[in-house]
Amino acid sequence: MKHLALCVLIAAALPFSAAGGNEMASAVEGLLVDWNGNPVPGVKITAVQAERLVAGYEQFETVTDADGAFRLEGLFPSWEYVLKPWSDKWTSDTSMQIETAPRGETEVLRKPLVIERAYLRSDGSRVANLITFGPRFSVSAESVISDDATNLEWIVGPEEQMTSKQAEEWLAACDIAGGGWRLPLYKELTDFRPNTQEMDMEFLQGTADWSVWAMADKNPVMMMAHGYHPRHHPNRRTGMSQQMADENYVFGVRPRQANR
Repeated sequence: MKHLALCVLIAAALPFSAAGGNEMASAVEGLLVDWNGNPVPGVKITAVQAERLVAGYEQFETVTDADGAFRLEGLFPSWEYVLKPWSDKWTSDTSMQIETAPRGETEVLRKPLVIERAYLRSDGSRVANLITFGPRFSVSAESVISDDATNLEWIVGPEEQMTSKQAEEWLAACDIAGGGWRLPLYKELTDFRPNTQEMDMEFLQGTADWSVWAMADKNPVMMMAHGYHPRHHPNRRTGMSQQMADENYVFGVRPRQANR
């Protein structure tokens, strides 16, 4: 109650106007970027009070310019707001809590608002490019799968099961597209969900029921088998089971090469 009374007192003491443009109000400037640090233009940015205590100042919005920059005006000064990007094409969990500047001043964010991941509203698939909305995966003549969303490249190993040591040795000796392959991390494998029915990847469709070696995130020495079903669940990051086995199949991964 004391906090609420204080808020009412502050609101009454300052001659604000919720219509915005008031010199006594506060403003915030920032930059919206994607997971690769690229600016994202034409996206709505909303600022919502973390605690809805000052009537008329609950929410503001603006749109990023061609450089991904944005400016919100008319906010209640020295108050906590939550910034979020919004698009009618995709969704994201991105948010940032800030404290606005004192009245009449502008808070310039030292760090950009980063969209770590985005998913299409239409089918839930992960967005690879927030500007072009091009396909996430592409395949080279050497059957190397490029992932624009993670900047990783993938290869499929032989149709035979092997121990974790054999898998590592096979990848170390593999010279497909110049080599440099390794076993994927568990989190990398769970996010690798190409839709084989929409792409020219017949070689990958046969791996739908494979258990694939992956490295545990917290213990890179320990290997784990991973139930991999891209054809059955092309747009899902769930439904993949961990299970221990002596021999499994192998996928290789590496950072995306600059010449691709």
